[in-house]
Amino acid sequence: MTGTPVYLAPEVIKSYLYDYKADIYSFGIMLWEMWYGKRALTDVEGDVRAVYGEDAERNRPTQVDQDRKKPPPTLQDLMQGCLDEEADKRPDATACRQRLTMLYQDTFPPI
Repeated sequence: MTGTPVYLAPEVIKSYLYDYKADIYSFGIMLWEMWYGKRALTDVEGDVRAVYGEDAERNRPTQVDQDRKKPPPTLQDLMQGCLDEEADKRPDATACRQRLTMLYQDTFPPI
């Protein structure tokens, strides 16, 4: 499993019951990868449950090198919300879409 990105939410890794909020977690990982332009969590080796089972913090990407541009606060908040360890605290897909739409409109206002 070396070099394989892990998109699994903590509740999936721990074999707990889960719902669509696990997909929101995966979406948060993809947002992170799109912003930073690199694969997340490529240092995972061995069995995912053994690596992350006890330490859910490890299955979240961290900030990268200081020379990379940090995301705008709105996007950073969305990514962190999607990656919340508690599934109930993650936004739903509609909220993600709304927040991304607002971010786009703030970045590229109509002429």
